[in-house]
Amino acid sequence: MIKKYLEEHYNINRLHNSYLINIDAIDLALEEVKDFIKDKILTKGELERNPDYMYVQKTDSTSKNISVEQIRQLQNFLYKTSVISGQKIALIYAADKMNINAANCCLKILEEPPANTHLFLLTENAASILPTIRSRCVKINHHYNQIEKFAIDERFINPLLKSTPLVDKLAFIKEFAAKDRDVWIEFSSSLEALLAKFCRKIICSEIKLSSIEQELLTQFKSDSPQYLQMKYEQIKLMIDETNEFDLDLRASCVLIIDKFRK
Repeated sequence: MIKKYLEEHYNINRLHNSYLINIDAIDLALEEVKDFIKDKILTKGELERNPDYMYVQKTDSTSKNISVEQIRQLQNFLYKTSVISGQKIALIYAADKMNINAANCCLKILEEPPANTHLFLLTENAASILPTIRSRCVKINHHYNQIEKFAIDERFINPLLKSTPLVDKLAFIKEFAAKDRDVWIEFSSSLEALLAKFCRKIICSEIKLSSIEQELLTQFKSDSPQYLQMKYEQIKLMIDETNEFDLDLRASCVLIIDKFRK
């Protein structure tokens, strides 16, 4: 589906400078994007050896983030003259892993993209990417595993329940003391998906809630679509501001838990 979408843009000469591709199976999307690049743009030789192509990801499994140095290298690459194809292509794998400095550097690229360049940002957690980056990209959303998309980890629901003991809630909040962004991304993305599920449940009775999800929904003072939409927007704003301004994760977690009590 992603490859077909990009091909449609390419065939009418409307391929954009930057795409944010939000999916639930990043490696499948990676192969689709690489196939598109090989078939339509950088057609000569192996993609990985093409001097007009750059691939960016975390340097190794021990690295928590994509560093600002990596994005600066990407910036230098994009501003150099093409060697073979007349175009420069770059792909950022798990773009949500950029630290705040790397994200700001990436934003500068998107604000003034060099001519004849195309940048593809792949992520399974678009909500954790700076809103200013998201707003400058053409967005592609695709769910390879639609059923799994609605399975919310109970680990992230329990701290939100009034019935959960305080000691358990504190233990969960403590997980953010080390500024573990991976856990924050999982937590915040799960909350957005959960609130969206609640909104769909009110509109469509065929949506099934687990017992723990139903318990959480009953905590709200209303289950009207308008109220749930308001809750979704409030919590999403808190998540976006935490990501954009690199706010304290523990404090944000506490505020979000409180939002689910009302």
